[in-house]
Amino acid sequence: MEVAVKKFRDTTNVSSDLLNEVNFNLKMNNENGGIETIRTYGVTRDPQNGEYAIVIQFKNGGNLRKMIKEHYSNLTWETILEILRRISEGLNSVHESKYYHKDLHSGNILNKILFDNTVGESVISDFGLCRPMNQSSTDKTPYGILPFVAPEVLRENEFTEAADIYGFGMIMSELISGETPFADREYDENLFLAICFGERPQIPEYTPEPYAELMKRCWDPIPTNRPKTEELQETFDKLLQDLDFNEFKSIEDELIEVNGEFKSIEDELIEVNGEFNDDESIEISESESESIEISEDESIELNENKSSKLSEDRKLQIKKAFSREREDKWKARLAELATNPIPLKDSQNLLTSKRLDYSQSLSLKLSVEDWKK
Repeated sequence: MEVAVKKFRDTTNVSSDLLNEVNFNLKMNNENGGIETIRTYGVTRDPQNGEYAIVIQFKNGGNLRKMIKEHYSNLTWETILEILRRISEGLNSVHESKYYHKDLHSGNILNKILFDNTVGESVISDFGLCRPMNQSSTDKTPYGILPFVAPEVLRENEFTEAADIYGFGMIMSELISGETPFADREYDENLFLAICFGERPQIPEYTPEPYAELMKRCWDPIPTNRPKTEELQETFDKLLQDLDFNEFKSIEDELIEVNGEFKSIEDELIEVNGEFNDDESIEISESESESIEISEDESIELNENKSSKLSEDRKLQIKKAFSREREDKWKARLAELATNPIPLKDSQNLLTSKRLDYSQSLSLKLSVEDWKK
């Protein structure tokens, strides 16, 4: 078993942060087995300088900020949503335990990288500033990584669950853009004031609308307007269950409308072929007219029962789906995905990108209202 040792500077005496982190980690270990938050095994002490340290679970991917920098090219949409689901699940456990994290940012999310360079799991760590909700703090001095600190906290108002949600929204921004929030700005008093007056990171144009809307809700200047952790967890659970992440891997997954219903090309082919006799087939025409040829023996009827015949409208629908133009479009898309299978940044060609396709598909499948339920 591999472990990591987290050292505390100048802790020859036991500090409150160390005690808070150990106590809370052990509490979460007992409640969820260390699945949703980092597992803690105990406390040790450096024999040379006497400084205390915590022995915790080792995550080979390091923190989320480091992982994004090193593995952004391997991040798929499914991975992004799974990371956010795990973080929201962990934060929900923290809040259900009647605690605030109070320092939620990408540097405090630890990740495991699998053998194929994909992200295996993400857990919340660093609970040194974590406090019970019923423990009022007389110290309202803002602390943390500036872009992840909620504006009401910057104004020295009381910390609430909503302040953790604000930090979660900034993690969403970092995952979608590949850059830390306000990466082009100095973390100084000017940014401090800008955040208090409502400035937020720029949202990349390729961001799916529902994702962007949820992220903006997490950033809302009014804390009570931000979503709860339960809603975040349910939202990402629903996305991962409902969305077909293989939809861009094969042209057979292309959706077409048939009789008012959307179905995949593969399903339509199976159904259509089933309506022909064994000696008949559908062929994609090589001619410019893009007509559909049915069997060698045109005299053979599809079936004596008229209900089994393809209607003219159905034939037109299939013809449209299998036109030469559409086939060329598929080939171009597959070639694009083969050479560029990852989410693209806004500086790249978005017109043929998987990310734009996914954005349009996601926006159609889930309305903004679905995310707010």
